[in-house]
Amino acid sequence: MNSSKYYLILVFLIAFLASNCGNPKISEKHKVPNQFANGSALVSFMDFHLLALQDLDKSDSAYSDLAMLINEELRKAVERINSQKLLREVYTAYDSNSHQFSMSISDDAKIAVFSWDTGLEGAFPRIKNIALYQKNKKVIPTSLYGKPLYFHEIHSIVSNNKRSYLLHGTNGKSNLYRLDAYSLNSGQLEQKAIFPDHKNSIKSAQDFNIEMDGSLIIIPEVKANSTKYHPLELKHNLHDSQYVEAQSLADLH
Repeated sequence: MNSSKYYLILVFLIAFLASNCGNPKISEKHKVPNQFANGSALVSFMDFHLLALQDLDKSDSAYSDLAMLINEELRKAVERINSQKLLREVYTAYDSNSHQFSMSISDDAKIAVFSWDTGLEGAFPRIKNIALYQKNKKVIPTSLYGKPLYFHEIHSIVSNNKRSYLLHGTNGKSNLYRLDAYSLNSGQLEQKAIFPDHKNSIKSAQDFNIEMDGSLIIIPEVKANSTKYHPLELKHNLHDSQYVEAQSLADLH
């Protein structure tokens, strides 16, 4: 472990103990800044803290406390993104290199999702998700429904001047993929039952193929050394849209 990371871990431990002992003056120095100078600063903050989290010794009795403390700092950092300008800056900085966390953003920049490995197990979620959405020109943080995943892409679907968002995620083990449907209604991020049987989420052991601007979803299924494809086609009506099952790719029109 290099000296800078070791120092950071010591700082976290001191801050944690100080806050528990009722000494806010010590812990105050190590809080997330109230405002980041720019998107690059926030991305660097996230990467540095996640590297420190990875370097913690899991056999140490203080591991869980330190890991939870670092995760809390990461949560606060994401929630500091309170404007479209900063959100776009963060994504620009994120998109230019590889990082210790995952970030996905919709093409209209109205929804973004951050995901990272918490380093925690047992009763704690292994993956952390924080979603951000636009409301009255502000950016609002919220949680997502369902078990957390690494969301790597957000597909936007527009029908009858209404936009739906498909959050495309995986558990990171290449054996579970999921699409979660959301929409923005009355300034709130809500699940949307756009899939067959009025479901707002579908999952597969193989990754989905999203084609035709989201109008076609192909679900691969491997059986007996062969792969079958189950297509879902987006059908439009007067008020909204719904995915329906097609018997085969040849049935699509």
